[in-house]
Amino acid sequence: MLILLFMACLDSEPAPPFSATEQEDDSIRVDVGKTSATQSSALSAYDEAMAFRQQKEWSGAVTAFQRAIQEDTDSPSLRLWLAQTHLDMGREDQALSVLDEAVRLFPKNSDCLYNRAALRARMLDVGGAADDLQRLNSLGLLDPLETGMDPDFEALRTDPVFHHLVQPPRIEAVVKGETGPVLLGEPWQLHLSLTVPANGELSMEWVEEPEPWVVLDSVLEREVHREGGLRVLELRVRWLAATAGTGMLGPWRLRLGSAETIVEALPVEVLSLRQRDSLPHATLARQIPLPSAVIQQAEGGGDFELAEWRGEVSAPEKTRFPRLGNGRVSLEWRQENGSFRRAAAIPK
Repeated sequence: MLILLFMACLDSEPAPPFSATEQEDDSIRVDVGKTSATQSSALSAYDEAMAFRQQKEWSGAVTAFQRAIQEDTDSPSLRLWLAQTHLDMGREDQALSVLDEAVRLFPKNSDCLYNRAALRARMLDVGGAADDLQRLNSLGLLDPLETGMDPDFEALRTDPVFHHLVQPPRIEAVVKGETGPVLLGEPWQLHLSLTVPANGELSMEWVEEPEPWVVLDSVLEREVHREGGLRVLELRVRWLAATAGTGMLGPWRLRLGSAETIVEALPVEVLSLRQRDSLPHATLARQIPLPSAVIQQAEGGGDFELAEWRGEVSAPEKTRFPRLGNGRVSLEWRQENGSFRRAAAIPK
C-alpha cells in the first residue's frame, strides 16, 4: 500500500493527481471518462501549481490547486497536494479541513485516511487519529508496523486503548556463536539472523568496552528478502582469537532508528599450543562497521569514514577486497538480487 507521509516530512511529496500512473516517459494518464477540455484545464492548473511550489510561492499554488480541483472533482490526490501546500505554509487547520473533505468524499481511500490520521496525531487529537487508523484496519489496509515507524504516531504506541494500531519498530535477532574451544589465532564467528524495519541504517556496537583479546577480522552482511515493512538479514561477524583464556564475548547493541536490541554475551574459550599466549593488533573500536552502511556511503567506490573507522569501497565492477595493510577488516554486502560489493576498513 502506498502511504503518503507528507505530515511526517514536509519535504516529501504526495503522489501525482488524477489517480495517475506514471508511464516510461513520466507522463500522467488522466481519467478517460473526462472530456478533453476538462483534462486540459485540470492539467494546466496542476502544472501551474507545481511551478508555484518549486518557487515556494505557496499562495499561488493553493489557488492553482483549488482551480484544478474544480475541474477534476474526483481526484483525491489533488486534495492531498492542496493539504501539503497548506502545511508548507504552516496552516495545519486549513490542511485538516482539506483532508476532512477528502475523507468525506472518498471514505475508503487509504491515503486520505492515513494522512488525516497522522495530521490529527500531530495536532494531539489522539482519539481522532485512532479513529482513522481503526477505519483503515477495518478495510484491511493498516500495517501496524508501518504506523509504528511513523514518528507522528508516537503517542499511540503507549496508549492503553489504541497501542495495537501502532506497533513500535523492533529488531528480532536469532544468535549463534562458536561452540567449543578455538585455538589462538583461529576465528571465532558470531552468526545473527535479523528481522529489522525495511528503511533506515542498521548499526552494531559493543555495549561495554571491546574485549582486547579478540581481533575483528571480517563482517559479512546478506539481505535475504524484504516483505512489507520488514527485511530479513544475516550478519556474520568474525574475530580472531588474540589471547589464550576463557571468558565472555559481548554483549553488543543493534540499532535502527528508534528500534534497538541487545545481543547477550557468549562464552569463549581460547587454547594456545604455542609458546606465545597472545597476538598483536587487537581492535579496540567500539563500533563494528556494517558493510551496507559503509558501501552506501561510498556508492560508486572510493574512500569512506564511519565513526571510528576509515577505509575504501571497491568500485561496482571490482570483486577484490581493497588492500589497506595490517589490521584490515574485510567487509562484504550481498544484496537480495545476488549482487555483492566489498570494502576494507581500519580503525582511525
